[in-house]
Amino acid sequence: MSDKNLSIDELCGRMQLEEEEEGGLLLDNLDDSVQIQDLRWCLVGRFLSDRQVNFSSMKNMLASIWRPVKGVFIKDLGPNLFLFQFFHELDIARVQSNGPWTFDNLMLITKRLHVGEQPSKVLLFHVELWVQVYDLPFGFMTEKVGKSIGNYIGNYVEADQHSFSGVWQNYMRIRVAFDVRTPLKRRMKLKKSEEEWFWILFKYERLPTFCFYCGFLGHSDKFCAQLFNSSSVSKERAYGSWLRARHVSINRLGGRASLLPLQKTIQTVLKKVTVVTLTVMLMKIGVPLFGDLAVMEVELSTTWYYDSKGSSNN
Repeated sequence: MSDKNLSIDELCGRMQLEEEEEGGLLLDNLDDSVQIQDLRWCLVGRFLSDRQVNFSSMKNMLASIWRPVKGVFIKDLGPNLFLFQFFHELDIARVQSNGPWTFDNLMLITKRLHVGEQPSKVLLFHVELWVQVYDLPFGFMTEKVGKSIGNYIGNYVEADQHSFSGVWQNYMRIRVAFDVRTPLKRRMKLKKSEEEWFWILFKYERLPTFCFYCGFLGHSDKFCAQLFNSSSVSKERAYGSWLRARHVSINRLGGRASLLPLQKTIQTVLKKVTVVTLTVMLMKIGVPLFGDLAVMEVELSTTWYYDSKGSSNN
């Protein structure tokens, strides 16, 4: 259709569209100091779930567990997207290194923001997990082997150097950036040249909700889409609670201390406590709350309680 056949309103509309397409604004020499100040100690994160998170409870709980010296500001950016602004490098570094973190048994996936990044555009699919590797024979307990194993599970990050000290260790401990879009790895087959193949087994520390049917994090088999879409409903599961590491360890003052004795102590004084109450109690007795309360492996379903005097009652 030629311009001669267009009405005045149509001609004006076309001119406005052309002006919008041709227009633009070039900005030079912007002062980025404010943006750098805002973003240099920021994490963006989401919870691995389609469930709605209680924002008020979540921010209070994480702030009480993290206890950043300089404080933290937590902002709700939209559906299951949050900004965590810290005010010192040491605070954000401690939170990053001691994860993963969970709230209401939902894993929090975080990534550090860089200048120029938009939080809504950040891809949040990787979480760093400590993995215990079992059944490694003599001669395989090396960092080189650990790196290869880590890259099989996900992306190798580091190894616990205590795994390579002493005459013998029960397992190797490695940290891996795991892609939550893939199922958990249960085991791996290895061999030396001219020798038999053998299997090594994996156990994951502070593992949140995961599916015993498909092996994915973020849901249980009660809500597994693969299970519901399966032609036959089988009671057999390829995954199980045995993937959770029972004896979780933490690094403190350069050493590795088991939390199992502390777990047994807590079990004698707790009964139907809330997570907030447990947090306050552990703070009072000086327990470092690295990660989240799941590191304690405390079975809250057992009947214990704690009174104001710290005594236990049945």
